[in-house]
Amino acid sequence: MTLHRELTRWHVVLIGGGDGASLTLGDNITVNMLKRKLHGNYEPDRYSIRRLMSPRDEAIDLDEPAWNAALEITKRAWHADPARRNRTRLC
Repeated sequence: MTLHRELTRWHVVLIGGGDGASLTLGDNITVNMLKRKLHGNYEPDRYSIRRLMSPRDEAIDLDEPAWNAALEITKRAWHADPARRNRTRLC
């Protein structure tokens, strides 16, 4: 993406507050890590956790105008997925 002058700068965010073990970084930063749960059937070569990031995490460093612009782009690019529309809920 750097060839297109995109993704040349980014922020790294450490999000904690989960039920996992505590992790200490450096001398004074301690974070309670998230604990992921297995989703679906167990497969020895795969670990499915569903979603890695929440939508809020994806936009953590956007101001309101940037968030609104991204939302508009997403709305214009969205199209219905017929496979999802025909699924039956088992719950």
